[in-house]
Amino acid sequence: MIQDTRQIFKSHCWDFVNEVYNKAGFPNKARKNVYMTKIAGPYADPELVKPGDWLYITHLNTLNDHSVLFISWVDSNKKDWANVADYVGGKRTDTGRLQKKYCGQIWGIIRVK
Repeated sequence: MIQDTRQIFKSHCWDFVNEVYNKAGFPNKARKNVYMTKIAGPYADPELVKPGDWLYITHLNTLNDHSVLFISWVDSNKKDWANVADYVGGKRTDTGRLQKKYCGQIWGIIRVK
């Protein structure tokens, strides 16, 4: 679903991560909330995050939210920038992508049970 032109999305970032979980065989009943609060925080301890987690993040210096699939920390000591899989969102026609994203403000963590 990443950079595969047969997997074009025209939806939202949440829908992309939800579809990744569904295609991997983990529908809603196979998921659990590890941490969930409000977009303005308080934010999760980054030590809670594991590869494969669905993160709800607040964009740096804004109150705009975004959903990403966590892969790894860019710097395992700092734990603020992460390698993620995501979709640009905003109903733009595009594929998923791999990128570095600021994840220092995590307000939700969903994980496979």
